[in-house]
Amino acid sequence: MSGLNDDFPAIDSTVLDDLERQTEKLSNSLGNIVKKLTNKLHETSAITVANSQTYSSAIEAMGVEIDDSMKSMYMLIAHCEELDKAMVPVYKVGQSIKKIQNSLLMLEAQVAQIP
Repeated sequence: MSGLNDDFPAIDSTVLDDLERQTEKLSNSLGNIVKKLTNKLHETSAITVANSQTYSSAIEAMGVEIDDSMKSMYMLIAHCEELDKAMVPVYKVGQSIKKIQNSLLMLEAQVAQIP
């Protein structure tokens, strides 16, 4: 049985040094990429939070505006109902005027027929 060193060829130490340098570069590059990605994810998270807060504020403000608008609409309806009740005498006067107008038209027709 021969030794393990006989089965494997001799490894050049410069190759190992070069491999170690390349591995360090790769490790540093990967570290930089992870750091940049982390920063971008934090920025994206901050933007997402800000957008969510803006959306929430807009929805809340819109809810308040809708409530105010509905209150104003109900007040307008109440005023219209009051105005409609206040106009009842005017409608009655209008009907009386129409009756008088019809009576005058009939009277004019009868007067026009008198020779």
